[in-house]
Amino acid sequence: MPRLHHILSALLLLLTAAPLLPPVQAAPEPNLLELKRDLVIINNLTELNHHLEQLALRAQHRTNCLFAGKYKGREQATIAKSLWQNYSRAYTITYHPDGSVLLDFEYKDHIRLLAAHRHPEQRAALSKREQEALHAAQELLRHHITADMSTYDKVLTLHDVLIERTTYAHSNSGDCCAVLLDGFGVCDGYSRTLWLLLRMCDIPCLIVIGHTTEPHAWNLVRLNKSWYHIDPTWDDPATTGGHDQILSHNYFLLSDEQISHDHNWDRNSVPPAVVRDSLYFRNNKRYFNNYAQMWQSVVLAIRNGDTEYEAYLADFGNKENFLRSLRSHSQRHPELSAIHTWTGPVNRSKGVIRLTFHHSDSPTALKDLIADFFSELISSLGKLLSDLFSAITKAIRSCF
Repeated sequence: MPRLHHILSALLLLLTAAPLLPPVQAAPEPNLLELKRDLVIINNLTELNHHLEQLALRAQHRTNCLFAGKYKGREQATIAKSLWQNYSRAYTITYHPDGSVLLDFEYKDHIRLLAAHRHPEQRAALSKREQEALHAAQELLRHHITADMSTYDKVLTLHDVLIERTTYAHSNSGDCCAVLLDGFGVCDGYSRTLWLLLRMCDIPCLIVIGHTTEPHAWNLVRLNKSWYHIDPTWDDPATTGGHDQILSHNYFLLSDEQISHDHNWDRNSVPPAVVRDSLYFRNNKRYFNNYAQMWQSVVLAIRNGDTEYEAYLADFGNKENFLRSLRSHSQRHPELSAIHTWTGPVNRSKGVIRLTFHHSDSPTALKDLIADFFSELISSLGKLLSDLFSAITKAIRSCF
């Protein structure tokens, strides 16, 4: 009996002390977000663009993302504002119960070519045409780029080589394979090929998708810790005959302010280009504040036997100012008679002037240039007077 008493006492003590023990916890449910080791948290558009760029440089076409903050539930709208079109033809999005999404990208050819250049094991995944295009790009760099070149010189060289090798063809595709192998392309092909060549040289570059009078694409390149616009398509203008290759630097290394005269884009989608304008012309001592400075440089170019000339004039004025200044300075510098053709800024009081020279002993080129201008001016005035006379006649007749 004493033993039974002790046992009952012990049981009673355990029952009275039970509430003091901590409750038994159920095994926690596994956190699905923690199970995804490659999950990337997206807090803003800048982070998304950076992530998309890193994926593209590795040609990694799948990624798990969790859009946070004000971007949660707005995945589609956020991706639409990103730079995904710089790298991909299309993408699919799959929503997970935990709130994350799986993005699957179909990369464009310039992305696959860069990945194969950096990771030779990926070359087997390229088509035969893509392998030929990659070889062409590597050969281009081997022949034109050297280790001792500055970043600026590399950017300038690749810009010039691309334009000299390529002809704009509106019916052509936007693939950089077409540019590298066939020498034809549209703005998408120009911008993607320049992006590929610069990234193969480890020079930061972006593709800007915007519009001019129609949808358009060009580049942003990072140079000396600053971003600059380059439009290789518009630096390769078509000639009247459509055969001659014209190399221009009108749209080479421009600021936001300069290129915004005729280019429009979402400025929140790319870094700003707030830089000193016309770096190319300043570096080449072809940036002038007035006509007198420019004509001195033009005379030296003519004496040197050059056939073409480019300069940036900060005080162009208009067509009348240009020809008036040319006529005045040609009296003191007979060499200016070699000027054969010219183009200047359109609807702007400053910009790039291009000249071509016709070297001969006869100063007919300058005379013809000025004569053509005044002939055009007289013709315009005649039409204006004719229209005015017709309007007055019509008004008088309506009174009777």
